[in-house]
Amino acid sequence: RYIIPEIQLAAFVDIFGNVAQLGVKQQKHRFYDAVEEIYLQKGILVNDPKILADPVWGKVSGRAEAAACGYPAGTSIRSLSLHERQEVAVLRSQTVSLQDLFKEIEKRRDAMPARDQIGRGVLDGILERLKSLLRGATAAQFDAGPDATDVAELGMGEKSLLILEGGKHLDQFSKAWLLSWAGWIIYTDMMQQKERQLITGDAELVMFFEEANIIFTGLGAQDENNKGGATVAEQYDNMFRDSRKYGVRFVVITQSPALIPAGVRASCSSVFLGYLTEPDDKDVALAAIARSEKGFHDEPWRRFISDQGIGMNLGRLPYTFERTEMRPFLFRPLMLNAKEPSDVEIAAVLGSIAL
Repeated sequence: RYIIPEIQLAAFVDIFGNVAQLGVKQQKHRFYDAVEEIYLQKGILVNDPKILADPVWGKVSGRAEAAACGYPAGTSIRSLSLHERQEVAVLRSQTVSLQDLFKEIEKRRDAMPARDQIGRGVLDGILERLKSLLRGATAAQFDAGPDATDVAELGMGEKSLLILEGGKHLDQFSKAWLLSWAGWIIYTDMMQQKERQLITGDAELVMFFEEANIIFTGLGAQDENNKGGATVAEQYDNMFRDSRKYGVRFVVITQSPALIPAGVRASCSSVFLGYLTEPDDKDVALAAIARSEKGFHDEPWRRFISDQGIGMNLGRLPYTFERTEMRPFLFRPLMLNAKEPSDVEIAAVLGSIAL
């Protein structure tokens, strides 16, 4: 609700393009053009000169927009404040779905000459990635309609706990895309509210990322030689670095710490480590507990990480003024003697959203 349309447009293309492994030279640029065209067709880019000059979208239209911005229908968008324009953009964005984007790209592909096999192949690749998000319940999540739910507001209010399930039965691409995009929206919305001083208290947001390597590196996490994921990593690098001043705390859970982007790892001060055997993971673990990952000086620590007993963990909490409190320590976490709740039990306590 508080994210400027132009910022959301660029981030959408960046994150989707990287998780979908779109080619930077052609696919990403053509994808951006298609998304921008949809935003313009629906009048969402309320700060764009094309929209401001448009005889239809350049004015407040309909009762809903008039009620949202507080001005009568027919009022020029130019005369509205940035906040009032944003309210109009939010309403207009509810008329857009991923299906609209799919049709726009299809139209562009069909308009290409048959001999342009490269261009048609570029757009076909984008369409194939979009198809997985246009089936079943996933399609409903990205459908248009006034019942669209603001993800950033789900964890607000009395029940300030939100669980986003990536979907046990979703393919890796859909899972990575859904969680990485939702995480960006929730964080950026909080950041915008803090910058505009709409939240002045000690409100904090704590975000847990389970199987974080899938979110941060997308499909590239499945291949250790694949260097994809730079764009998603850069987006989250910036989020992790700036999170403290916006009252946001991140918790990363992963079985392969070496697959987590370096910028994210560098921003994690508190560390808890379990049993690790992969050499790159042990290098990351040793650096996190302030031990040398090279040479023979701290070799016993490297072996110990692979020899920890079941239920034992190494921890380090270095965010303190006392150096003696920065030392790594060995502990056994207390296990909760509780069964995993069913979806019905979770919905009874937290509520649920019907798609």
